Amino acid sequence: MMHHHLIANFKMNLLDSEIRSYISKLSQSSVLRKKRPDHLHIGFAPSFPYLQSCRDQLTHTLAPLDLYAQNISEASQGAHTGEVSAQQILDCGARGSIIGHSERRSIYHETPETLVKKINILKHLKMRAIYCLGEETSDLSDRDLDYLLKDQVKILKDFPPTQLIVAYEPQWAIGTGRDAAPQHIHKVSTYIRQHLDTAFGSVEAAGIPILYGGSVNARNLSSILDLDHISGALVGSASLEFDHFNTLIELFIDANL
Repeated sequence: MMHHHLIANFKMNLLDSEIRSYISKLSQSSVLRKKRPDHLHIGFAPSFPYLQSCRDQLTHTLAPLDLYAQNISEASQGAHTGEVSAQQILDCGARGSIIGHSERRSIYHETPETLVKKINILKHLKMRAIYCLGEETSDLSDRDLDYLLKDQVKILKDFPPTQLIVAYEPQWAIGTGRDAAPQHIHKVSTYIRQHLDTAFGSVEAAGIPILYGGSVNARNLSSILDLDHISGALVGSASLEFDHFNTLIELFIDANL
């Protein structure tokens, strides 16, 4: 069965005390205590310094929550001052990492070669990759958009599909308040699904979830979850306030995915 995910990306926000309060509220939330099918997963990605604190606190929550890092180094270990390795985030309790987020691509100029190195490290450690892809501008032709997505998907071909989550993020919608129209998300997710089929074969690719990320909020989540190829959402700024994310969790659980 396809697994569905609602994942909060805190980015460089919230301090330890704020995250502790957030998790405490989650653990007491009647929404999260709702019985949900095993294929519905809720997770979040805090900043590096708080991973271990989150892991320790999550051991006391009744409802299971997945913990992710926001990034990893392209190196496994060694003289890389300021970097954090996949092995270190695994040691802190993370089950995987976001890879290739649009902000990493655009601000920190991460290249496909860099992403391949990170993907290979996660593969070696049997960790999950939340691989982000998408276009920079909203005015690409369908042909150019399809070609871009094909190019972004092909670097995944050697990664175990059971460890893979793909997140479609139109870069022009990240942090702008401009969410992509459902018709556009459907078109792009169809392209992505076709390219995953090519890379992994249709049987293996069928189990790879495709999430949408890009100004997701309580107003648009339900319509996004209704789309054929979408299996959840990667949520940015709307996840920072507990009450808002709690509402998103309720919409996610009640969507009958």
